Amino acid sequence: MSLQHTTEDNVELVTLPRQLLMADAPRARNDLLRIANKQHPRVVMDMSQLEYIDSSGLAVLVSCLQKTRRNSGELCLFGVSETVRVLLDLTRLNDVLPIADRKDDAIERVIS
Repeated sequence: MSLQHTTEDNVELVTLPRQLLMADAPRARNDLLRIANKQHPRVVMDMSQLEYIDSSGLAVLVSCLQKTRRNSGELCLFGVSETVRVLLDLTRLNDVLPIADRKDDAIERVIS
């Protein structure tokens, strides 16, 4: 499992893999927390490739959100599939994790 990560105009762009499962959670958490451990991090997560996420993967997203906010930053997801969106709705994480439809909207949300 590998997270793709680039930086554009002080915004951290992270592309999640096809699956984010318990076996991948420790590495993903470490990678994301390293990205979020900056002063005023702006993190945008591309979830368009993500087909399946389990509870451990959801915990990784929440951990990243918490670390980002502790460092006075912002996080936003985009490209969320219908399957993952239903899971976020069922767990009510859609009320906690900011979600945009498009990359540009997500970037705008974290920089404003």
